[in-house]
Amino acid sequence: IFGGFALCGRDSIAILHNMNEGENYISIVNDKSTEVQRIKLRDTKKRKVEVPMPTGGIMQLEWAYMSTLYNVKDSLRVTNDFIDTIYTYCDDKLLPHIVFNYGKLGNNRFEPKLNTELAFTCTKVKETKSLLLFENLDGDKFLYDKTNGETKRIKKFDGSNYQGFTNDIDNGIPFWPVAVTSDKMYSFMSADIFIEEAAKSNSEKMKQVAATITEESNPVIIVATLK
Repeated sequence: IFGGFALCGRDSIAILHNMNEGENYISIVNDKSTEVQRIKLRDTKKRKVEVPMPTGGIMQLEWAYMSTLYNVKDSLRVTNDFIDTIYTYCDDKLLPHIVFNYGKLGNNRFEPKLNTELAFTCTKVKETKSLLLFENLDGDKFLYDKTNGETKRIKKFDGSNYQGFTNDIDNGIPFWPVAVTSDKMYSFMSADIFIEEAAKSNSEKMKQVAATITEESNPVIIVATLK
């Protein structure tokens, strides 16, 4: 199963193959469309996992662990469901880049009963030069500061549907990116929701933007520039 692709240096790409059975693997393909390397990632054998349901009770599901690729500038990163290590591709090998320390919990955090508070989803990882942003299966958001080694849970705002960084620039709604580059973070919001939130907000900037659009307008892109 095609799982996505990412840049691998300046002249190659990495193609992710998520397998229903067997091992996930990455194909490194050069600029002549030739596979020059294949890297096995992990066994994806389906396991029986007990998953807590939002309405209460437990459901037993078959869970196959998937992998994800992403880039930080020209560097290739690789991670897996229920993250314990984020790898970087260097000198034709995958090397540990960031390791999550769960202490005594180890694999007990998701097998056989899934602890959604400690199961982090690999599809929601964002990384900049100094920050790592990630989420658990409950939707809680976390920030790891690479400059000082501290990890923080992002607080939820009372009476708000949004969780993220406090917007102390223009007093708009909390900000959480859906994509990042080396110096910018991006989010977006449908025009009708933006207009609704602007009316409730104390942000003059949001109100100014809302006055220039209608509910039929294209989504509003929100950009934060990193210092």
